[in-house]
Amino acid sequence: MTNDEVIKDMQRMQSGMRIQKVVATRSLKGRYGDTLLGFSAEWDSIQQDGTMGLEDVGDPTQGGLNAVDSQKAALLLGLQCDRAAYLNAAAGGNMDKAQAITAIKALTEGYMSQYKALCERTEQRSK
Repeated sequence: MTNDEVIKDMQRMQSGMRIQKVVATRSLKGRYGDTLLGFSAEWDSIQQDGTMGLEDVGDPTQGGLNAVDSQKAALLLGLQCDRAAYLNAAAGGNMDKAQAITAIKALTEGYMSQYKALCERTEQRSK
């Protein structure tokens, strides 16, 4: 199989993928131990985690996110997870509040930059 054939097959697979769940976890080391945090997000789907219908959300006929939108969702969820980890570390005295605020500002800029770059790459490909 040639490289071009591999790329074409990867593109075919990617165009058909639908991502149902995005997960982000963080661990921050602090002066009094670790701050651990994890988030997961469902996209318009029915959860299959044994909750007996109590957690069903969305439309079961929907196919989830495409590959590009799943990358955007991962960035958004990662940002929320990072922010919460720093806020929790500061709230628990594991980090100075000023350090947490500085870190949150820097990571927000980084996530915004990555999100913008992803949007621009997607826009370039669609032209």
